[in-house]
Amino acid sequence: MKLVKTTVEVWQAIRDAHPELIVFGSFSDPTGSFPDGFHGNAKMMTQYGFEGQEIPVIMAETTWQIPSEGWGGGHSLLERENEYDRYWLCFPPQENSADIGDTK
Repeated sequence: MKLVKTTVEVWQAIRDAHPELIVFGSFSDPTGSFPDGFHGNAKMMTQYGFEGQEIPVIMAETTWQIPSEGWGGGHSLLERENEYDRYWLCFPPQENSADIGDTK
């Protein structure tokens, strides 16, 4: 799958225009404890697509910093420090195609 970075406005316009989009896949690691971890960050990611298709159409990711002392010590899992969102359009891979976007 080829990812092309987009803006929240474009991503939301697609979601609004296509209420038939379904969740293709999701990932959630609110404690940052996933094997190989995210270097002190928690992460949530969701992909949306059309039913019956093989790849999603759009993807969103939210990351946030886990408090240095962890979730104990009065911190709630609902607290999100330095939250950052990223959005992508998704395309099927094509052989011999030009690079059409930046995934970073």
